[in-house]
Amino acid sequence: MTSKPLPDAVTTFDILKTVIVLLMIIDHIGFYFFPDVDWFRAIGRICVPAWFFLIGYAHSRDLGHKLLIGAAMLAIADLILLQSFFPINILITILAVRLCLDYVMQFLLQSRQFFVVGLVLGALFFVATDLIMEYGTLGLMLATVGYLTRHKTELLERTFLTKKDYMAFCGFVYLAFIMLQNMKFLFSEGQLSVMAIGSALMMIFLCAMKPTTYPHIKNQNVISLLQFGGRKTLEIYVGHLLVFKVILFVLFTTHSFIDFHADKFIPYAINSNVSKIRRKLKLNTVKYSDLSEQKTKFSPTHECFRFNYDF
Repeated sequence: MTSKPLPDAVTTFDILKTVIVLLMIIDHIGFYFFPDVDWFRAIGRICVPAWFFLIGYAHSRDLGHKLLIGAAMLAIADLILLQSFFPINILITILAVRLCLDYVMQFLLQSRQFFVVGLVLGALFFVATDLIMEYGTLGLMLATVGYLTRHKTELLERTFLTKKDYMAFCGFVYLAFIMLQNMKFLFSEGQLSVMAIGSALMMIFLCAMKPTTYPHIKNQNVISLLQFGGRKTLEIYVGHLLVFKVILFVLFTTHSFIDFHADKFIPYAINSNVSKIRRKLKLNTVKYSDLSEQKTKFSPTHECFRFNYDF
């Protein structure tokens, strides 16, 4: 498929993607280097709805060789540097959503009952599917919002959907996103408020978005920056993650960032999430040294890797 030539002027998508790229990098800095500072993650969560929304909003479902290569590179890096594979990186989730979205929408749009059942199942299966691939069914639900927004006028005329249905659906997906993310990260009230308000503003902008160009932006440096952020998002995503993973690997080899057990290592960024949950649930933990003295077999690897959530 031949790609449509991109405008020379800055577009709405250039600006939007540049903003969410910056939010994403903030999120990843927190994940890899400041795992106990949840503000990075709370702010970074705001970009998540946009990534999946844009999948549903796009006309094309083309997978693209760059996306396949990027997904493979990150999977290999995780196996080599972090010795983890699940959950599979978000690029695999994006591939899966692109492949199945049109079929899912055909099913959901058969009737209002099918639509409601599909939404409920999507929310219920988030935890299970999130263990397999990042964001799981939540990513599909957010992409569905993008699909409905893109085709809203046509769907309101040809299907059972009404404007109230559309608004209720967007609200449901938004609340599901906030609740499921908070369940995963256990944010403080302030952090939850920032994520909730920021995500609400992001969802409102996305649903009301009218893509256009901005020819009045004349500064070439600004144009270059915005178009780089908006048109090289995949390269930025894969590139900075590979750099962060290598830095983390180097740090742990020189500054003991890793807990060793059974010849496997667990990144501090991942292990700290488990510790945080244990503290908040007021669970008693036993030091590894104590376990060694008791000759007790204990491997926290699988528990910790459940929280390997680097998007």
